[in-house]
Amino acid sequence: MTAQPDARRLRRRALTLLLVALAVIVGVGRPLERHARAAAMLLGLTGEFPAALAPVRDDVVVEELALAGATSPVRARLYRPAGVARPRGIVLAHGVHQLGIEEPRLCALAYAFARAGEVVLTPELSALADYRIDDASNRETLRAAVRWLAHRDELVRAGGVGLVGISFAGGLSLRLAEERSLDGELAFVASIGGHDDLARVARFFVTDRVEAPEGEIAWTAHDYGLAVLVYDAPDRFVARADVPALRAAVRGFLHESYGQAAEAALALSPDGAAVYDHVYRRDRRALRDRVLAALPALAPSMAEASPKGRIGAIRVPIFLLHGAADNVVPPSESRWIAEEARAAGVPCTLLISPVIGHAEVGKASLAAKAELVRFMASLLDA
Repeated sequence: MTAQPDARRLRRRALTLLLVALAVIVGVGRPLERHARAAAMLLGLTGEFPAALAPVRDDVVVEELALAGATSPVRARLYRPAGVARPRGIVLAHGVHQLGIEEPRLCALAYAFARAGEVVLTPELSALADYRIDDASNRETLRAAVRWLAHRDELVRAGGVGLVGISFAGGLSLRLAEERSLDGELAFVASIGGHDDLARVARFFVTDRVEAPEGEIAWTAHDYGLAVLVYDAPDRFVARADVPALRAAVRGFLHESYGQAAEAALALSPDGAAVYDHVYRRDRRALRDRVLAALPALAPSMAEASPKGRIGAIRVPIFLLHGAADNVVPPSESRWIAEEARAAGVPCTLLISPVIGHAEVGKASLAAKAELVRFMASLLDA
């Protein structure tokens, strides 16, 4: 008796056929190859790499690197498609996550880009991996990565490299792109679920109100953002003596090491313990007043890590991809960026997509997937 394919295999075959069809449908009248590569990227994120979607390479060479940083070496990883002579290069920046360049979704996206024929460099942003979004070292690391890859003539073609940032690294990438020192080294910049204004996002974390271009709207925030904010600036929430223990407790919470978090919290004063308890219980409203009171002091560092007001200085194409229901960084942030870009005449492609969560691919309609294929095809052709 012939064994029947299991349900997972059937679903993968169906997805493969779907995206092959998408590549053909949206490629009519346009270069079919880049749409096939874009569809293959989506398949790459599901673990499928069908030969029908040429040119898709199964062979990717991965190398561990140490780049020269401003103060210390930067750990990085290079993904090279085998058999491709001097393709375009992309610096892919991870979001706020303890695993840094080991984060599975980042690795999947790096492989997907490489299998679509791009050389991909993923630098470790150590401050961002430690939940410190507004640390200047993040931009220093991105700057070093762009310059390193842009000048590897033996690896990538001339004309600059792309910079793609995920989550808060998206906003940081846009912030970096306005620097004149990168002229000729940067070909385009892309933000996936990134921020425009950190202070505006911080207010959203505790108010469940989004300041959108058309006015304020209700939008329920994820509790993750508040925990990151408290961890990044504990001195704004507790007395100085409580800062080390609060950071240790919130770090344990963010790492889902709740036993370690509880142990660290034992060293807190009653007030410090109350702050941590609000974080642990995901009680964002209880810390609303403290967060709003802390924002003026945090405003300078947040502004330095935000692209707001600087988009007009960017001289390369901008690509903005945002999840339609993102509750960590609301999609209105990308809309603010797009409005500023268009007012300044900066080429900008925006897609608010139901296919994307915060920074991951999910389920959606055929039409929504077709839109995402078109967007990725434009990025790959930038």
